[in-house]
Amino acid sequence: MNSKNIYTVSALRDRPAMYLGSLDHRLDRLHAFFAGVSWGMMMAKMGTGKEFKKVVEFEFWLGQKLGGVKSRTLAYSLLLKESGGDEEVVFEKFLEYWEEWRGLHGE
Repeated sequence: MNSKNIYTVSALRDRPAMYLGSLDHRLDRLHAFFAGVSWGMMMAKMGTGKEFKKVVEFEFWLGQKLGGVKSRTLAYSLLLKESGGDEEVVFEKFLEYWEEWRGLHGE
């Protein structure tokens, strides 16, 4: 995965265990990955912090899209509910929504 574009999800789809540390396709691991890479880039002065802000903006957008709420935490609960609690479905839906959000923002 190119450090200049940490938001390319094809690598995550192809090799999730390499990036998430587990064969489990769990939402909490995916979220931790995005937040961790963004934070690490900011701390290493490889970015300005805008990468981390993108994750936050996405979470708020997801909450609005799924339930009309402006809540980062509730967004994940709504996604889990929409997927029937199936973590494999959650993983794929998260990546689909991420790509949709990126497309809306010219990413």
